[in-house]
Amino acid sequence: PACGQSTTRVHAYYDRTIQDLPINGKPVYLKIRLRKLLCLNKKCAKKIFAQRVQCARPKSKKTERLETVILRLATHTSLIETSKILKQLGIIASKSSIAELLKKNRGFC
Repeated sequence: PACGQSTTRVHAYYDRTIQDLPINGKPVYLKIRLRKLLCLNKKCAKKIFAQRVQCARPKSKKTERLETVILRLATHTSLIETSKILKQLGIIASKSSIAELLKKNRGFC
């Protein structure tokens, strides 16, 4: 991602769990095995970088589409009410995680 040179040299593997939209009211978690790759460009400042997931932002615990649903609901109700409604839908999200998501997405409408 830093220099643009492609690589296939694997440094390590790691597992990532990402919450997605529920199915029939049941929580859904995506368990993904990702790679950490080595950059072969000697001049590149970033020697090791992680494989990206298209459906979620880096370090996010939720997919982008799930975050969108939470944000749309949270902009129209209180954090407590949003948490209750999400629980009924099968989405696990605490008041604090909803608040953090709102802070990260202040420009969301």
